[in-house]
Amino acid sequence: MQRSQRRLTILSVVVTGVLIMSLAILASAEPGALLGAYLPVVINPVDVPPPLPSVTASATPSPGATPTASLTPGSSATTTATATPDPSGTPASLTPTAVPGATPPNFNACAFRTGNNATVGVTADVTVTGGLTLAPGDQIAIFSADGSLCAGVEPWSGENIAIAAWGDDPQTQDIDGLQSGEEMAFRIWDKSESLLFAAVATYSLGNGFFQPDGIYKVSSFSVSLP
Repeated sequence: MQRSQRRLTILSVVVTGVLIMSLAILASAEPGALLGAYLPVVINPVDVPPPLPSVTASATPSPGATPTASLTPGSSATTTATATPDPSGTPASLTPTAVPGATPPNFNACAFRTGNNATVGVTADVTVTGGLTLAPGDQIAIFSADGSLCAGVEPWSGENIAIAAWGDDPQTQDIDGLQSGEEMAFRIWDKSESLLFAAVATYSLGNGFFQPDGIYKVSSFSVSLP
């Protein structure tokens, strides 16, 4: 019985000592030190930049309108325009307009210096039938038989002229001139009326079929609107 009481006394002394030491440690430590040992670590989130503002565009075209847009953070920009359709349904840029004196576009892309050519002379006394009177400034052009390729052109001066009819260049893959034996076709541009005529030539020299280094002389044209 005495041994049991002695053991309890010793245990009480030990426990009391431990409590006293713990209290001493708590009293000397900083307030947040012990909490940091037991609380979970909190990591500050990385700063995330705000989302970029969205831009919304809606367009309704309007003649002569200049679209404008302004943008502030967090806002959206809207561009609005209105359009009145052409009642004819034909875009203005595609509406053909006759410009007196203008050169037909296909005369501006005629073959030139392909490596071989023939010479076609048109004399000052050439006759023209079909409603056209040649005047200085008109243009006479030589085309392929199907009319797809301009092989040469020369303005009419009222005097004798020579037109170089350029042949196909054998060194290229494209057909860029008249081919040997191909019949020459003529187009005449009436500068004063802005009219393009198809012309059939009558020759006083040559037969009208292209040959490199050939020489031809036209004595008359019969013209018609193509």
